[in-house]
Amino acid sequence: MGTRGLHKVINSRGQVKVKQYSQWDNYPSGQGLDTLRYLRSADLVKYQKNLNKVHKITKAEGELVDSDSNWKKTYPHMSRDCGANIHNLIEDGKVKFLAHISDKEANYWCEGFWTIDFKNNTFTSKYYDNEAVFNLDALPTDEDYLKAMGVDEDEIVSVTK
Repeated sequence: MGTRGLHKVINSRGQVKVKQYSQWDNYPSGQGLDTLRYLRSADLVKYQKNLNKVHKITKAEGELVDSDSNWKKTYPHMSRDCGANIHNLIEDGKVKFLAHISDKEANYWCEGFWTIDFKNNTFTSKYYDNEAVFNLDALPTDEDYLKAMGVDEDEIVSVTK
């Protein structure tokens, strides 16, 4: 579904390294759950090492992406379709640069916000007025996460089967 969102990542020094727009499924049982599941299985040491190599796109890099007729394949992390997969791509060292959506645009366009904050060691999920913060060292089960996000019991059952 075309529910817009923002994947944000803050490194251990408090720098925002990722502000990635995502077009699809940005509700708790979609991108929220995908991000949570990624975090539970990730090598976060490797992720953070590669995260610190990511920089905001330069004009020359933007022109390179724009000139590539196959840019979605060459630079999948630049697509609005990337979603939570951005984290796998960062962990694998496949992301060198990213464009950042502005806070004004994000607050205007986005319904879901998924923030990994290594400085505070947290994962924050926000969907409309529902917000929950989880410690990266004690991430919840799928069911507990969805309950914390106010997801209806019937949807929890269908998603966690």
